[in-house]
Amino acid sequence: MKKIFALLLLPLLASSAHALEVTALGGLHFGRTNLEAPPVEIKTKAGLTLGALVNFDVAPMIGVETGLLSNGNKTETTIGSSKTETTYRSLEIPVLARFSIIDIVSVGGGLFFERFGDSTTKAGNTEINASWSSNGFKNTTLGLKLNARLGYPVAPLIKAIFDVSYKHGLTDRAESEVNVKDRALAFLVGASFGF
Repeated sequence: MKKIFALLLLPLLASSAHALEVTALGGLHFGRTNLEAPPVEIKTKAGLTLGALVNFDVAPMIGVETGLLSNGNKTETTIGSSKTETTYRSLEIPVLARFSIIDIVSVGGGLFFERFGDSTTKAGNTEINASWSSNGFKNTTLGLKLNARLGYPVAPLIKAIFDVSYKHGLTDRAESEVNVKDRALAFLVGASFGF
């Protein structure tokens, strides 16, 4: 039993000296628009996220991470007794400082830029495709992103990844006096490859 425990513990204590790490991720994205308008109720539903990130080491246990993520967004909006479901995709470019606490745990923080694609809204049997600008919204946002990652070594230079992120949009996307900002939570899994 001690030998099995030692074999499981050994990868956790091993130090990684990768100058470059590429991570492929996929999972669930819960993005929503924070709309400050009392009669409107918005519920978040899960969408699919896929993407790739690159981490460059700049010092021991410190790296800079960037990449491209394609996020699926789905919301249900209720105004009185009327309900609609809106789906849209967005492209996100994060730039984070990543700190390795120990070889398997890291945290990151920084900025993200996100561009939203056209939306599809369903109300009963009716489906409407629209651009954000035609509805009085900007189609881009800038904000803060916080991240925590667990990476367990499964082979030399390869880790299984579990990743949790929170995004807090800073840009007011409404082109009117209504305040509209975006928030999102993502739970992703994937693999990273060190070079």
